[in-house]
Amino acid sequence: MLPDSRQPHVGGGTVQWVWMADHITDARRKGLIAATEYLVCVSARNGFQNGRCPLVARRTEQLIWQRNDEDPKQSKRPYPGIACLSDNAFAVLSMDFQRVPENVKWFIAGIPVQVGGRVLETAEIITSVYDPPHLFDLRVGAGRGITRGNDGDLAKQIQATFVEHLYSTQEDAALALTARVAELGPFNIQEDYFHHAIAVGDDAVYDIMAHASLQDIGRLSLAVGARHGCIVVDNGGSPELAHMAPSEGLRGVIRNYYWREPTIACVAFALHAGTEKNRPFADLNVVRPFREAWPT
Repeated sequence: MLPDSRQPHVGGGTVQWVWMADHITDARRKGLIAATEYLVCVSARNGFQNGRCPLVARRTEQLIWQRNDEDPKQSKRPYPGIACLSDNAFAVLSMDFQRVPENVKWFIAGIPVQVGGRVLETAEIITSVYDPPHLFDLRVGAGRGITRGNDGDLAKQIQATFVEHLYSTQEDAALALTARVAELGPFNIQEDYFHHAIAVGDDAVYDIMAHASLQDIGRLSLAVGARHGCIVVDNGGSPELAHMAPSEGLRGVIRNYYWREPTIACVAFALHAGTEKNRPFADLNVVRPFREAWPT
């Protein structure tokens, strides 16, 4: 997991966005990634950009990375996320940042949509959703006399409650956010947002991208066999999946049509020896659920 070392953390700093290829080049320069490895690289742009999305990166300049205005050690509820462990196994964890386990090499907090084979309910998901349109369709329509221009105000009001309960217990945060949404709504669940998730199965890690609801991402993870859990790591114009062979530059495979190039954090997976001969994305089919994501 590769956060940009110039990014902000508690104590100050200025946000600087970096291209994914620059992340990989920098990691290779520092010896974090061997130059001979064939890589699959995915974005994790919510990482310490959105609230409740801190990172752990044990081999970088500091252990914990978070926004200037957030201290995850103060939270009364754990942070759900995806982790790589010291034996190179992957796991979905609920992280207490007071005590980061020694066997965690890296950790990305995100939106949990499926844990232990169960797709989570809205009240369980809402406490990790910093950007309300990722969960709710706030385009309430002309029938209520509200136009698209008001969507931002609704999002800001829900987000203000999220920030107010940034460190609250799961129960208190869920009750407050659910009440706020009921007061401003009712809203339908957003069924057509582009989401990107990392999911874990018995013997594999999966990367999932689709236009869907957050809960549908959880259902997709079960469909591919990732029964240990599924964490959404970015959304909208942020998701990117690319690959890099030792003798080539970074090549994008899946990006949304309004993809934003620079990123704060990404994940690079080194594939098993011999995989480079198989060219794993040579026969990639982008099917209808992706709709607006095209191979390049």
